Amino acid sequence: MNKETILILALLSIFTSCSIKSDQEVIDPKPIEVSEKTKKRDQVDVSPTSFISRLIIDNIDNKNFNINKYKDSSYIDIENGNFDIAIVPGYLGSYFYNCTNQNIEIAGITSIDNIKLVSDSIINDQNDLKDKNLYIADPVGNLSDVVDKKLGPLNLFLKLNIEYYKNMDDIVKKLDESHNFLAIMNEPYYQKLEDNNYYTSDLSNWIPIAQGEFVSEIIIVNKDYLKNNKESFNQFLKCYKEASNKLKKDPIVNDDILNMYNLTEKEAKKAINDQNLTFIDGDTMKGTYKVFLERLKSLDTSLLGDIIPDDDFYYTNK
Repeated sequence: MNKETILILALLSIFTSCSIKSDQEVIDPKPIEVSEKTKKRDQVDVSPTSFISRLIIDNIDNKNFNINKYKDSSYIDIENGNFDIAIVPGYLGSYFYNCTNQNIEIAGITSIDNIKLVSDSIINDQNDLKDKNLYIADPVGNLSDVVDKKLGPLNLFLKLNIEYYKNMDDIVKKLDESHNFLAIMNEPYYQKLEDNNYYTSDLSNWIPIAQGEFVSEIIIVNKDYLKNNKESFNQFLKCYKEASNKLKKDPIVNDDILNMYNLTEKEAKKAINDQNLTFIDGDTMKGTYKVFLERLKSLDTSLLGDIIPDDDFYYTNK
């Protein structure tokens, strides 16, 4: 297994599959009622899927509009288009574009890098991977076939023992009682391992994606919501950027989020400081993300899905 394969395993740690709807519905000649999703409304449903996005949402000044925060955001809901705004892993942008029949747009990049490979021994080359225990987060339970296909005959040589877990917390617990392992971690879960003598490296040390090029997290918006709520959405982007900058300067975490992730205040602040928080929008966002997709495509075209995002995927507020 080469270094590119390691990236694929990292990306597949929460990768799910979907099918593109090919049948077109017959248009009913009767008048079409506007659904709640397309109406202009005061409340917006925001689905944060990570520690840092929940923190930023929590720090938004909610005077101008009412945010309905989903504490238990589901990838399935996002796949089905049951959301207004979502903050999701960067590499899943093209995936959700496919799942929703191209009914989303990317509006901002909010985090760069922030993924580490963690092992209890040094990994210099392929031989160091032999007989490793590989732990992968598999929240929806459909990864085994995909990973087995990617490894194929290589595993006859590597003899990797692959185990799947519903969430990253289970992997953290597993590492405490394991040896000879390799796991893909992100914040804040890595902070729970910091007192252990594990070997860590950034993905940029293993793959042809330089530091600052790996897009960790993005904001996507449902086109149905955007139709009549563009002004409100632009206000949300402005507030998200302000809250992100505020969090970098003054990392305050409320007890609810500390309890949700089982973190101490010290661990949470360290996780925030280790995040490469950023906010890129407009044409710069479009260019940056297109480069990222090209990097993914060079590793494995399946990471982009059947339909590669076109210009209609990028929200540049023009």
